[in-house]
Amino acid sequence: MLKVHPDLNSLKERMRRTYAYRNTFMTTAKAEEIIEKFPALKLPKILLWEMKEQFLVEADRRMVTELVRMATKMVQRASMCDLKDCCQRAINACLDDSVRRGLIRDAAILLLPSIFREDSSLLYTLLEEPSVPTPAIMLHNTHEGNPLQAQRITLYLDGIQVLTEDSSMDKSYAMSALMSLYFVFAVQYPKELRKTLIFIERFVLGIKDHSVVPISVKRLYNCVGSGE
Repeated sequence: MLKVHPDLNSLKERMRRTYAYRNTFMTTAKAEEIIEKFPALKLPKILLWEMKEQFLVEADRRMVTELVRMATKMVQRASMCDLKDCCQRAINACLDDSVRRGLIRDAAILLLPSIFREDSSLLYTLLEEPSVPTPAIMLHNTHEGNPLQAQRITLYLDGIQVLTEDSSMDKSYAMSALMSLYFVFAVQYPKELRKTLIFIERFVLGIKDHSVVPISVKRLYNCVGSGE
């Protein structure tokens, strides 16, 4: 872990050997204690690999392929607000089709809590480090306060930064890592963001469990699930 480029295969092998012990340890330990004992989980690639190993979900891949087909309709369904106006101006100003699709996907992530009238500050923040106990994204160096144009992204849990910076971390990648934090660290969804996270879990990541999906979450998917 002290190397500039850690050997991921070596880290994965060590993580496999500690799997049983980690699962027991993480049920009672705080995030800071977990990260101190298993520092490989600070690497987004290891965290996403762990998500795949434990839950058979390639979160980063599905976050792109599944969300992109729903993103346009999700943005359309979001009520008009300063955030939507800010995102829409950035999207309209983009002339590159590929980049524009990425902006629409990112806007869908940022606007999803507002569709369910939930607290977006439990998902991401722009101005100060998150102090909430659940996983949260911090968007750094935004241009004129536009979250779509953040130049750097970090992730927090229990109010501390838990993931090292990754040059490839865009907002969908960060959302994949955030969902992986919830699952790998066994964190319960906060009730003020529950519908947003259930939508991502069930209809983006494709994780099907036996819990009841709220009617409003099903309705949104019925409206946007067909894509453009």
